[in-house]
Amino acid sequence: MGSYGAVLANGAEFTGDFGSLTWDALVEFHRIRIEAVAATKPDLLAFETVPCVFESSAIVKALEQCSSKGITLQPAWISFSCRDSHSSNAGDSAEACATSIKDSPFVFGVGVNCTKPEFVKGILESYKKTLEGSGKVLICYPNKGETWDAVGRGWVDQTGVQNVEAYADMAKSWIEAGATIVGGCCRIGPNHLACLKESL
Repeated sequence: MGSYGAVLANGAEFTGDFGSLTWDALVEFHRIRIEAVAATKPDLLAFETVPCVFESSAIVKALEQCSSKGITLQPAWISFSCRDSHSSNAGDSAEACATSIKDSPFVFGVGVNCTKPEFVKGILESYKKTLEGSGKVLICYPNKGETWDAVGRGWVDQTGVQNVEAYADMAKSWIEAGATIVGGCCRIGPNHLACLKESL
């Protein structure tokens, strides 16, 4: 499940700028979706491209509310989109992101997704340090790291990690940093994932 920002269709899932939305309204937004999805009995609940602690804490609260209503919840992870190797897209530190899920019995892991590959290792290292001894799993599935041309509305050629072997090599450092679930997000295709599987 994606960020509330995605429904605004203005890129807010990458900034965390949700306008005048209150925290209670954000909790309710996620609670309704969690109830609907949990009823289908998926293997897990994945919340991804979360830009801020404001939203991750609302998701944690929504999970608590669903559980208190007697709804059976599948294990959940919350994955943040990050603008550099230290902070989420909204500017929250990686440590704050990890702390926001640390004590939740409903969230088994924290991740980083829809983020440039070169930022992933630093984020994971911060997560690992913050969550030491918690038993939480670290997850990463970055994008290709390409540059978006907003005027031309397309990807700039020869930016990002173009070589599938290079992506797989970077993934080794993510595992060394503590990731146990590794994959790919936007613009990462089957060839990247096949090479990733082969090399790991």
